[in-house]
Amino acid sequence: MKRLYIVVFLIVSHFAVEAQVRIPETSPKAVVKQVVGLTDVEVVYSRPSARGRSVLGNLVPFGQLWRTGANDNSIISFSDDVVINGKTLKKGKYALYTIPNVQSWEVLFYTATDNWGTPKEFDEAKVALKTTVNEEALTKPVETFTIGINNLETSSATLDISWENSYVSLKFEV
Repeated sequence: MKRLYIVVFLIVSHFAVEAQVRIPETSPKAVVKQVVGLTDVEVVYSRPSARGRSVLGNLVPFGQLWRTGANDNSIISFSDDVVINGKTLKKGKYALYTIPNVQSWEVLFYTATDNWGTPKEFDEAKVALKTTVNEEALTKPVETFTIGINNLETSSATLDISWENSYVSLKFEV
């Protein structure tokens, strides 16, 4: 009976110890929350790192739809309608896609948010808003992909994306 208790204890302790071991994710999930004016803005995305790889133009090809991060779709949500380059984007939740190019990026807000990566069948009717922003070269490389909500004003902010040697900034108004 004593041996049975010891065996059960060892089995239970093995699972308890194994359950506590956490391995860092290659592309950890990040959440950015910001109130702009009276509008809640949230971005949920995964953050890949360059790890010595050439990113834009290679790992992320120019001229092709990119999920703008790693793993699941990057999701952006607005609690109120916002205006981007004179176009209204209705409040809601959107998959954030981009098409990086050498001098500019296209930014797409896509209504279907349940894709893993890019949609298997891209549907132009699901593009709630599409706009183009200029790309700026960074003087200091950014190792880990980063999305931020910056340049806060009473009724506007910017959605900033940076990775490797590239930076794009999209102003939105609330």
